[in-house]
Amino acid sequence: MIPQVEESVSPQPAYTQFVQDLSRQLPDACIVDTHQALAAEATKVGIPALKAPLGHYSTAGSEILAQAVYEGLQRCSIAGS
Repeated sequence: MIPQVEESVSPQPAYTQFVQDLSRQLPDACIVDTHQALAAEATKVGIPALKAPLGHYSTAGSEILAQAVYEGLQRCSIAGS
């Protein structure tokens, strides 16, 4: 799950209920939520450093997303080493 840039500093992303429902319905599904990693980085560097035009993430934001997704896939035993 990837929150909008502006949502990255909220205590919980807008899709929290969806993730909880999905986890209950598909307990073996690999759900990778990038919110925590993005929130930590946004707190350190600010939202403008993570934001690019048209609602996209900047290079720095994309790097945080990529790392969080990779780590999430590793936890699910999906990513290679």
